[in-house]
Amino acid sequence: MRDLLYLSESKMGVLVPQLPGRVRDRLGLEAGLNAGVLSLKASMASDSRTSLIGALDAVVKMIERKYGHRRRTEPGLAVGHWIEFDEEFRFGSAWPGGDGARGHPVVEGLVYFAAAQYPEQPPFVLVGSSAHLLDRRRPTGDGPPDGQQVGHFYVEAIRAYARALQEIPGHAGVGHLPALGATDRALSAVTLLCELEAPHTEGWTPPVRLAGVARILAVNDSRSILATPLYIEYASR
Repeated sequence: MRDLLYLSESKMGVLVPQLPGRVRDRLGLEAGLNAGVLSLKASMASDSRTSLIGALDAVVKMIERKYGHRRRTEPGLAVGHWIEFDEEFRFGSAWPGGDGARGHPVVEGLVYFAAAQYPEQPPFVLVGSSAHLLDRRRPTGDGPPDGQQVGHFYVEAIRAYARALQEIPGHAGVGHLPALGATDRALSAVTLLCELEAPHTEGWTPPVRLAGVARILAVNDSRSILATPLYIEYASR
C-alpha cells in the first residue's frame, strides 16, 4: 500500500480520461465533457480523491506504455519527459509574498522537494501545489505542535516560471512545453535549493527518501532538472 505524500489531482484529471474505457469502468471512474473540457468524476460511492488514488497504478502503467520508462539520471532527457525517481529529498513550502511582477498575480501555495544528493548528482527539484499535499508530517516527528509546516522557501525565479506555466492550458498533463524566458533563472534556483542545508534554513526537513513520477518542466546541458510531480510517496521510514 502506498504511503502517499503528494498526489496531483489536476494531472490525474487530465490523464485518467486517457485510460481505456474498460479500465475506467473497473475503477468506477467516468470521463466526460464539461463546458468542452475533459473532466472526471467518481461514479462509485466515494470521494473523488479516494477514487483518484485507486486509479494511480493504472495511470502510471499508461505513462510507461505511452511515454516510456525513464530515470532522472538518464542522458538525453528533455522537457515533457516523464521520469521516475527514488532518492532522498528535503522539502518545504514557498515563503508567502511576492509582488506580482510584470502584472502577473502572485503565485501562492507552492511546495518544493530538493534532491539531497547534490553535488554527487545534478540538481533536481520538484515543484507543485501545496493543495495536493496529502501528508504534512515531518519525517522525524519533531515538527511544530500543529504539524502543518515543513519549511518556508522563497525563490522568485521558480515562482515566475510557475506564473508563465499557468498561462499554458493543460501544461502539466499532456502535450509539448515550449521554451520559456524564465527557464534559465528557474534552473539557477534549482541549484540554489539543492545547495541549501538544514542548519541554514529554518524548517528545512532532514533528508527523507521519497519515490514517485514527475514530468520535466526544464532541463539544461548539465542535467539540472525542474519537474512537477504526479505523485510522491515515502519510499521508506
